[in-house]
Amino acid sequence: CGLASAYFSGSLLETMSPQQVFAITAALPLAVALIALQLDEKRVPRLAATSSPLGEFVRLTSSQGALLWQTLRQRQVWLPTLFVFLWHATPSCGDAFFYFLTEDLLIGPEFLGRVQVGTSLASIFGIWVYRTYLQEVPIKETLRWTT
Repeated sequence: CGLASAYFSGSLLETMSPQQVFAITAALPLAVALIALQLDEKRVPRLAATSSPLGEFVRLTSSQGALLWQTLRQRQVWLPTLFVFLWHATPSCGDAFFYFLTEDLLIGPEFLGRVQVGTSLASIFGIWVYRTYLQEVPIKETLRWTT
């Protein structure tokens, strides 16, 4: 869906308004949400008939919270989490570069959509190559050959 949206959104922007393109790209997630409302969920029976639903909820929530806190306190979990948070919290040049491409270089939205499709396909191909051939290779050797 992401590839189709990236590819066709550029073409659609040349013939439709941005609001119409947004409505089209929002239709699939909206359909998924509406279908999810129609799913038949089976009730999970209570463990103890004497406990109140609120007390059971508080007990389960506190035990799950304790397990989550125990997990987040581990160094091998919180360090990568902190790195990803800081990476995404830093400013980037994405918006400014987009305006430079569209306003100064006059690159059209259709071409930018096709470039996005190309980068997505290259990303999928890279994941496939890694999982197929490079997963068992030590990371130092992989970095040495790819740089």
